[in-house]
Amino acid sequence: MNPQASFMCAFVSLKTGTRNGFRLDDIYLPTRPPRHPTILTKWDVAVVVSEMKGTQELVTKLLDGTDMRLMECVNAV
Repeated sequence: MNPQASFMCAFVSLKTGTRNGFRLDDIYLPTRPPRHPTILTKWDVAVVVSEMKGTQELVTKLLDGTDMRLMECVNAV
């Protein structure tokens, strides 16, 4: 039974007070797969930064080397 149909059966049974052979254990609850953060290694970061030129490279290196926030860095450049 798909999720919408099972929830509709549960809703109707709760509103009418009848079970009609429906059990709450029959409800299918979809689950999302766990999401894992993407973590770059130092080598990956070095490769990405080496491809940058101009203002992007300057802002990236400033953000990496200082405690500036993004907008502070952009306004400084």
